[in-house]
Amino acid sequence: GAKSVLAKPRILTLPLAEVGTGHGLFGAVDTLRLAVPSSFLHEREPTVSGSESIAALSRNDMLPMLRCLGVTRTMRLLSALMSERRIIFTSANVSKLAAVGYGAVAMMGQGLLPPPPVFVPALPPGLASLLQTPSPYLIGVLTGPTPHFINLRNVPNIGEVVLFDLDTSGNEPFFAGIPNPQQAVPDLTRRNLDEFDSANRVSLPDILYQDLTEVMKLDKRMFWQGAVQEKLGLAAERGRTAAKNAMKKGLQYFKNKSKEMKAKESFGTDNVEDEEVEEEAATSSYSGENALSKSVGKGNYFFEQGFCHEAAELEARVAFTTFFVCILGDLRTYLTQQTPGTSPVVDKEKFMRFRNSSGDTPGTAMFLLCGNFVRGKIFDSFVEARMLEVQLRRTVPEDAPIFALTTNFHRSNKVDFYVNNVRNSVRQVASDADFPGRHLISWNEGVRRRVTELTSAQAFNGDPVKALSLLTEDCRESSVILIDAVMVLWTRILEGKGMQWKKALLALQMFRNLILNGPINAISEAIDGFASIRTLRSYTEALRGQNSALIREAASEIYSLIVDLPVLFARRRQFLNMRRLERDPKPSPLRKETRMVRGINQFRNVHIALRPAGASVAPAPPAVDDLLAREAPNTTASAPPPRGFSEDLLAMGDSSTSTPHHFAGGGEQSSANPFDMTTLSQAIPSNNYDASQHPTLSNSAPVPSTFRTQQQGT
Repeated sequence: GAKSVLAKPRILTLPLAEVGTGHGLFGAVDTLRLAVPSSFLHEREPTVSGSESIAALSRNDMLPMLRCLGVTRTMRLLSALMSERRIIFTSANVSKLAAVGYGAVAMMGQGLLPPPPVFVPALPPGLASLLQTPSPYLIGVLTGPTPHFINLRNVPNIGEVVLFDLDTSGNEPFFAGIPNPQQAVPDLTRRNLDEFDSANRVSLPDILYQDLTEVMKLDKRMFWQGAVQEKLGLAAERGRTAAKNAMKKGLQYFKNKSKEMKAKESFGTDNVEDEEVEEEAATSSYSGENALSKSVGKGNYFFEQGFCHEAAELEARVAFTTFFVCILGDLRTYLTQQTPGTSPVVDKEKFMRFRNSSGDTPGTAMFLLCGNFVRGKIFDSFVEARMLEVQLRRTVPEDAPIFALTTNFHRSNKVDFYVNNVRNSVRQVASDADFPGRHLISWNEGVRRRVTELTSAQAFNGDPVKALSLLTEDCRESSVILIDAVMVLWTRILEGKGMQWKKALLALQMFRNLILNGPINAISEAIDGFASIRTLRSYTEALRGQNSALIREAASEIYSLIVDLPVLFARRRQFLNMRRLERDPKPSPLRKETRMVRGINQFRNVHIALRPAGASVAPAPPAVDDLLAREAPNTTASAPPPRGFSEDLLAMGDSSTSTPHHFAGGGEQSSANPFDMTTLSQAIPSNNYDASQHPTLSNSAPVPSTFRTQQQGT
């Protein structure tokens, strides 16, 4: 079926990406492969108005947004988008603005909700007046120190906006001009005392917060590779686990004592404080990604934008889809058929009553959010699209978003839209083996495992040369495999300290192999980490000096290749030819043309070898005394009076009064015809030089003895 076809990876192969066309012999060894993203693979899209763009935008990555904002600020952004507020992102990195902006739109797309009417990932400075638009928008503003960037303080009449600073982690968004932020943008992570009922019911925001926290844990675990506990031994792991359990038991003991002492006064307050402590711990661990990732190789670029983790990405889609399906999946909660046979109409009061019966009582953040949502245009457009789908009775395509597949599964099998049922259904749809793009998960895990084994401090189980050659060939796929491999290398370089120095050395050696034998994109990855490679030239973290010297030597070699790109590309051509000969040892059918250079032993024979038959050299023009062909000066005019040596700046005497020069051919000659080559070749001054004719030279300072010794030696 179409689903199994879309599940297979699609690879674009670009031959002769480096040497260019005209070098067909290298077509098999000079290739660049790119995996087509699963978001581009669609057999068909629904024809409902607006559904095409919503389904396409929902397939963008959301992990860059979660890594940059964290769980708490991401849920506040979700609240602002559903409340149709005017949102501004600010950052000094345009790539971060685009990644977070498209991630926010993809987050809304998990519920088939349209993006804001005005969506600009990076606003040009010349369009700063667009910030005064009264309609809801999502705009990214690039900040900088010069006046050429947009300064929000200088934009007049900007109105009520919600400002997110992407360069500062952990801070709450700034609400400009909004008198009651909690009412306008409810905080889904804050719970009131009235929400703690006797049944201890868990709300949808709590489920979403827990799911997103697990997503960040999974992403962090994949990012750091468990580097701290790797190869530390079973005893160290048991000791850490025992210490952690002892600490938990101690904290639980003090909590129980505190509850016994304040049972009547602070029973509810203790629960709130415990919840806040857990939230604070989770927020400090998983929303401040910048502080941890800045110390990794290329800085926070890979972790926030470039590092692709399909398993965590799929879990994030599952979390947001579960949230939206529980709210909007059941059409019966907001559609009412007044009379049989007529089209259903939207009933907003019915929707609010359903949310109240589901636990979102008045006064809670979720009830406030639903109130803002039903009063906006996003809710109306969503209901209109769903009603049109029901009227057309169009089959849901197999490559549709998870929201459409899950709701269709519930309606077809008559399953109630309870939270547990929805979670199971979404998980079942997303875990299908033929789900589009699922092959990327196995790619991520396989490549990172192979690179980790090759750069481990322990001996590699197998042939490392062959394994490295196969990995280098696989890294020619530059959109997924190369990115994962380089990410592991940067992590290994960070870990290479003390007794783990071998990890950094092996990572640098593999980096060198990728630069010389890998795809051309590996050079750009190395240039992005230029500062880290330069720092490793002064590496001293190993316990032994010779080990540190090995790492410095490897880093210096990579550094010299990066700073001298002509030499790097020349060496890449050599390795390219070696790979071609290794694959096809047959001699090349092309021959080098040697007839033109045959017999040219000296430069003077170049013209003879290249002269066509019967051609001759054009005769030289006749010699003239004056190159400008002017009349000769009057020789009868009186000569200028002789000047003294004091008036001669070079102190070489006056040629009119000096003794005529003696030439080797005998006789005296005051001047020679400059155009008579025969005369000039014979006019060689003799060595009979009289120092008495130039007193300034004969009276000069003596030559130093050291210099004289050097001259005699030479």
